Amino acid sequence: MKFVAYSLAAFLAASSAFAASKAAPAVPACSYKIGDQATFIKPADYLSVAKANQQKLGAEKGEFETTKDYNNRVAAAQKSLAIKPVLLEHPADYDKPDSGVTYIADEQHFRFFVGAFIGMLTGFDYRYMDKVVLQQTQKSMDSYVASNAYGNQKSVERSVWDLIAIKSWKTFPKSIYWKLPKKDNEEGYSVYIPVPLEQAKTFRIGLKAGIEFLPKPPYFSTDTDRVHPKMDWPIDITYNVEQFDGVVLCAVIADKDGKVVKTVQPLIQ
Repeated sequence: MKFVAYSLAAFLAASSAFAASKAAPAVPACSYKIGDQATFIKPADYLSVAKANQQKLGAEKGEFETTKDYNNRVAAAQKSLAIKPVLLEHPADYDKPDSGVTYIADEQHFRFFVGAFIGMLTGFDYRYMDKVVLQQTQKSMDSYVASNAYGNQKSVERSVWDLIAIKSWKTFPKSIYWKLPKKDNEEGYSVYIPVPLEQAKTFRIGLKAGIEFLPKPPYFSTDTDRVHPKMDWPIDITYNVEQFDGVVLCAVIADKDGKVVKTVQPLIQ
């Protein structure tokens, strides 16, 4: 079972065909480039918008509704919504030592780990993005004793989380990854932002990052993911997910003034 990592980006630009259909319309490229001004929307603030868009689509196809009539109804609703790309913030404090943002003085650049602009959670592979986690809130934590068929017992740590994420739209059977450079002696899961030494100490203050995506029907959905415990991994996690359905276009990193300093593109394989 593939869970997602972070929440960050994907479906390429207009040059890539959407999922498997050659007839599908081209997907727009990332709206931002370095130097642009970015305005982020907090994930929790966008929930009401996504839910309203879902409701405007109307009910699912009815028993006495032809496919043609249903498609026409949905198309009319989509047209009235005039959906455009949305930039959602991944709330984080990048000035903390464990934020995943590190300055390399000898090379005068910041190394920005992929897990710094999308949520990193147990059970989610951050290299792959079926779900891009934007925000996570722990709702409860406790423990219980479990035993296997041989009578061996183990204390299991159990937690429940509420997540807000982007669900990548119609990607199967392909997988979507972040397009990240690979450097010597590094895993290749970071991007790099050149910053002069004299600006480096204050660069992280007010730094923002997030994901731009193009909403797609049904615009909003819910899901539950589960990490099951094992004897050698006594962790039991339930993720209750509120998710925005859509095409992930890119990750965007901006300074305290909202000026874009880096974008990260998706890679479809």
